[in-house]
Amino acid sequence: MDNALSERPEYAWLREYKQAHARELLERFGAHALGIGWKRVAGQRTDQPALIFYVQEKKGLDEIDTDPIPASIAFTPSNSDQTVLLLTDVVESPPPQLEPGSSG
Repeated sequence: MDNALSERPEYAWLREYKQAHARELLERFGAHALGIGWKRVAGQRTDQPALIFYVQEKKGLDEIDTDPIPASIAFTPSNSDQTVLLLTDVVESPPPQLEPGSSG
């Protein structure tokens, strides 16, 4: 786990995908933010880069009113003809609050 995230080939793929689809992903999956980072499993960081969905509250499949966030997303990077799987992670986090008087 000593490789810097930005040095991994997956990082470029995640950035490309996020830049092209961020608004759609936020709406489709009910997240309030989207990031790139190390996937966590049971609170422990793995060595796998992931597209991170930030949600106000994690819910069971029977409790959500949006599409469930998949464990991975198939993507064909622009400089390749091969499809790769981008891992995802879901992090529970309150939406950001702007300070009074800020324009956001």
